Amino acid sequence: MMFMSPIMLTAMTLFSPAGLGLYFFIGGIFACIQVVLINLMRPKIRAEIQAELRKNPPKKIVQEEVQKASSNLKQQKAEIEKVTKEKIANRNRKRNAGKQHRHK
Repeated sequence: MMFMSPIMLTAMTLFSPAGLGLYFFIGGIFACIQVVLINLMRPKIRAEIQAELRKNPPKKIVQEEVQKASSNLKQQKAEIEKVTKEKIANRNRKRNAGKQHRHK
């Protein structure tokens, strides 16, 4: 990629209008500037992250608490599903009420 990209861009620039070549050239300059800035700022950002982690270390999760929370969620979900099914059944009963006793 590092060698093929300039070769391909050169070939495309030779066989296309001048504006495209200028566009590729300016875009390449901006990309180079961006890479240099990122490489200059990266050590500072990493140092800030390390300082923040030392200041506020990540909290450890106890497995028992996770299991309790999971079981509580499962119970709540089952209760919600039960109530929802009951509501649907009651709504269907009300909707169909009286239709079975229709006289012809």
